[in-house]
Amino acid sequence: MNNKFNPNNYKNLADDSAMIQEAVDVASATGGTVVIPRLNERTGECMWNIDRAIRLHSGSVICLDNCILRQADGIFDNIFINSNHGTPLGFTREGRQYDIKIYGLGNALLDGGNHNGFTEFTQKGEDKKPMFYNCIFNFLNTERICIENVRIVNQRYWGMVFHYCAHSRISNIDFYAPATVPNQDGIDLRTGCNHFIIENITGTTGDDTVALTCLKSRFDEAIAPAQLDDAIHHVTIRNVCATTSYSLVRLLNHYGKKLHNIIIENIMESAERDVAQERGKDNPPLDEKTAIQRNGATVRIGENHYFGDGKKATPEDTYNITVRNVKGRMRMGIKANCALSNALFDNIQVFGDGGTGVYFGEGEVKNITVKNIGYSLVHKPKPNDDNRAENHWNGSPGKLDPVPDRKVCAVYFKETDAQNIIFDNIHASDKLTAVFGGNGNVTMKATNIVRESESVPIFDPDLKVRKMSVDEF
Repeated sequence: MNNKFNPNNYKNLADDSAMIQEAVDVASATGGTVVIPRLNERTGECMWNIDRAIRLHSGSVICLDNCILRQADGIFDNIFINSNHGTPLGFTREGRQYDIKIYGLGNALLDGGNHNGFTEFTQKGEDKKPMFYNCIFNFLNTERICIENVRIVNQRYWGMVFHYCAHSRISNIDFYAPATVPNQDGIDLRTGCNHFIIENITGTTGDDTVALTCLKSRFDEAIAPAQLDDAIHHVTIRNVCATTSYSLVRLLNHYGKKLHNIIIENIMESAERDVAQERGKDNPPLDEKTAIQRNGATVRIGENHYFGDGKKATPEDTYNITVRNVKGRMRMGIKANCALSNALFDNIQVFGDGGTGVYFGEGEVKNITVKNIGYSLVHKPKPNDDNRAENHWNGSPGKLDPVPDRKVCAVYFKETDAQNIIFDNIHASDKLTAVFGGNGNVTMKATNIVRESESVPIFDPDLKVRKMSVDEF
């Protein structure tokens, strides 16, 4: 490997960002790989302090060789960004960039460092900057991105964000951000992202671990002449084992934007505490803060929020969603709000102090198949879980006092217009208040309903089901 692609060859420059940027610019002429080593020869430290974003070109390949890159104190900028981002060229078809790869060897670490104080809540007025520039990675109008084998800690906002990007893969990423500041998501696909594979994601995030949010974008007007697809579609998310008090996977769209053809599979909550396997005083969890977290909804689809002027999502906007193999002690396994059609939910397994398998919130859902909901034999829901208290938001519904008539069901409808819903193989815990509960306009068929105790009714008395068919085994 030619030494000119090693940032240490440019240690005469003023700072670490300049050294890495020079290596990136030189490598771009020949397609060489920039290797960032552990040792920074300019400072003599095993640390690269990034005080302005490294701008990557089409064809850039960055190898993080057991190194640590840290956002400098007080800055408001990314670590990596595509070079056309923020320029007029970056909003055109001609300015679309391609084939950017960042991969880690050994223990490659990207560190947000000390937070700079910029949040969505502290930035005010006309000078408010886009929060995307507080992320570790930030890509716009780029295709064939590959990011793999890195650890991200203490992100100042989202770990990585993509706008109008396509045909990319994000894999083997570990996060550690235990909710020290607002909105510490892991991976965010925003408006116009398609054909992504996101896989093998672990760790702890302060907010949603993987989020697909197709909303109004600050880039919509500028990028409109390029006539790029503004939907999120053809995304596979698999093998996520993490903890957060929000969602491991979140899907959201409004304003007529489409979100469709999504596969979500093998999603597991990794919170340590479980009534079936409590750690004793002699063997405490390594991280008390993350150990007590419990997912609000392991997979969350839709939201009765973030819209105005009648631009709420419809079932024609959100469709062809497959979710399978979801496991955890979450408050809700899958939560579907607002709008959804033509979906499959398969194999939702609740253990410990988990709550509801599938929760349908306010809105309209059509043509949904739900199969294989199960509860562990030691299932014992939290005494203050109550399906009736859930609202549009994903976090805890509040510090509720336990009430004798609380409702915790395998499937719950909250003021839902649910049409043509098929249920098969529901194995209900004896700690539930009913197999099916809630209210709304519900048309459903259910087969293979198994209850651990006959004291658990199939239907809560408050649930009114139209055109119902149930076979019990």
